[in-house]
Amino acid sequence: MAASRKVYRAVDQYNKANGTKLVLDDFPYRKIDRKTRIELSRLYTKPISKFQNLYGFDSHRNSHSEQVAGIHVSFTEQRTVETKEGKVTYNQLFDFPTVMRKLDNTFKDEIKAAKRRAGFYEVKEDGRVEYRSLPSNTPLDKLIEFFEDEGY
Repeated sequence: MAASRKVYRAVDQYNKANGTKLVLDDFPYRKIDRKTRIELSRLYTKPISKFQNLYGFDSHRNSHSEQVAGIHVSFTEQRTVETKEGKVTYNQLFDFPTVMRKLDNTFKDEIKAAKRRAGFYEVKEDGRVEYRSLPSNTPLDKLIEFFEDEGY
């Protein structure tokens, strides 16, 4: 049974047991009215995004009234070195543009259908790199298969 079917079956069982109407929605973009967007921004303020794009894009292709939802994939090239004080682990710089171009190519249809653009990423303060182009409805089995096939 596919993982997504298991999730939807679990939600259905939860709703029946609790008399609720919980709905899972993985649609990659939605229109949100102005009032709701303002209320949410007051409740859930996020820090300023520091994303970049490999190809020079400033934003996704969605309209201003649409909000996008995506899967962010975090990469690290962790290294450990021995020092006088003991072992120190850190995240080393690596050739992330090559990995991201492969992801962009593999998922180009999903990215386009979701009004997103390829090549978005953010370098985190601790040296992690986060790939930010995949829509929320990306098939997770395809994503897992990509990483297994690429040897990551």
